[in-house]
Amino acid sequence: MRFVSVSQGIPLDTMKRVAGNSQFANARNELGDRLLAVGHTVDPGGNLILKPGMLVMQIHRTGGEVAPVTAEMNPFVREFDLV
Repeated sequence: MRFVSVSQGIPLDTMKRVAGNSQFANARNELGDRLLAVGHTVDPGGNLILKPGMLVMQIHRTGGEVAPVTAEMNPFVREFDLV
Protein backbone atom coordinates (compact mmCIF):
# COMPACT_ATOMS: atom_id res chain seq x y z
CA MET A 1 0.00 0.00 0.00
CA ARG A 2 1.25 3.48 -0.83
CA PHE A 3 -0.10 6.78 0.51
CA VAL A 4 -0.75 9.41 -2.15
CA SER A 5 -1.99 12.73 -0.83
CA VAL A 6 -4.33 15.11 -2.60
CA SER A 7 -2.70 18.27 -3.91
CA GLN A 8 -4.26 20.38 -1.18
CA GLY A 9 -5.41 19.62 2.32
CA ILE A 10 -9.08 19.93 3.20
CA PRO A 11 -9.46 22.06 6.35
CA LEU A 12 -12.19 20.24 8.26
CA ASP A 13 -12.82 23.09 10.68
CA THR A 14 -13.85 25.48 7.90
CA MET A 15 -16.10 23.13 5.91
CA LYS A 16 -19.65 24.43 5.70
CA ARG A 17 -22.52 22.13 6.55
CA VAL A 18 -24.76 21.08 3.68
CA ALA A 19 -28.13 22.80 3.78
CA GLY A 20 -31.30 20.78 3.52
CA ASN A 21 -32.91 17.80 5.13
CA SER A 22 -32.20 15.11 2.55
CA GLN A 23 -30.52 11.81 3.36
CA PHE A 24 -27.50 12.94 1.30
CA ALA A 25 -27.15 16.23 3.18
CA ASN A 26 -27.55 14.45 6.51
CA ALA A 27 -24.91 11.85 5.59
CA ARG A 28 -22.41 14.51 4.48
CA ASN A 29 -22.94 16.57 7.62
CA GLU A 30 -22.62 13.49 9.84
CA LEU A 31 -19.36 12.47 8.15
CA GLY A 32 -17.95 15.98 8.55
CA ASP A 33 -18.93 16.08 12.22
CA ARG A 34 -17.35 12.69 12.89
CA LEU A 35 -14.10 13.57 11.08
CA LEU A 36 -13.85 16.86 12.96
CA ALA A 37 -14.47 15.13 16.30
CA VAL A 38 -11.69 12.64 15.57
CA GLY A 39 -9.42 15.46 14.37
CA HIS A 40 -9.77 17.23 17.70
CA THR A 41 -8.25 14.18 19.43
CA VAL A 42 -5.01 14.49 17.43
CA ASP A 43 -2.20 16.45 19.07
CA PRO A 44 -0.98 19.56 17.19
CA GLY A 45 1.47 18.41 14.52
CA GLY A 46 0.25 14.82 14.89
CA ASN A 47 -1.23 12.42 12.37
CA LEU A 48 -3.89 9.74 12.52
CA ILE A 49 -4.60 7.06 9.91
CA LEU A 50 -8.29 6.15 9.80
CA LYS A 51 -9.29 2.53 9.11
CA PRO A 52 -6.66 1.39 6.58
CA GLY A 53 -8.17 -0.42 3.61
CA MET A 54 -9.08 0.43 0.02
CA LEU A 55 -9.45 4.12 0.89
CA VAL A 56 -7.17 5.49 3.56
CA MET A 57 -7.79 8.85 5.19
CA GLN A 58 -5.11 10.65 7.14
CA ILE A 59 -5.86 13.53 9.49
CA HIS A 60 -3.01 15.92 10.25
CA ARG A 61 -3.52 18.64 12.84
CA THR A 62 -1.45 21.69 11.97
CA GLY A 63 -1.71 23.61 15.23
CA GLY A 64 -3.46 24.03 18.52
CA GLU A 65 -5.97 26.59 19.64
CA VAL A 66 -4.89 30.07 18.62
CA ALA A 67 -5.77 33.15 20.61
CA PRO A 68 -7.15 36.05 18.58
CA VAL A 69 -4.52 38.61 17.62
CA THR A 70 -5.38 42.21 18.42
CA ALA A 71 -3.76 45.18 16.71
CA GLU A 72 -1.87 45.94 19.93
CA MET A 73 -0.36 42.45 19.95
CA ASN A 74 0.54 42.40 16.24
CA PRO A 75 4.13 43.60 15.55
CA PHE A 76 3.23 44.19 11.89
CA VAL A 77 0.55 46.78 12.64
CA ARG A 78 1.81 50.38 12.69
CA GLU A 79 0.08 53.73 13.10
CA PHE A 80 0.54 56.07 10.13
CA ASP A 81 -1.36 58.76 8.25
CA LEU A 82 -2.95 57.80 4.97
CA VAL A 83 -3.45 61.41 3.82
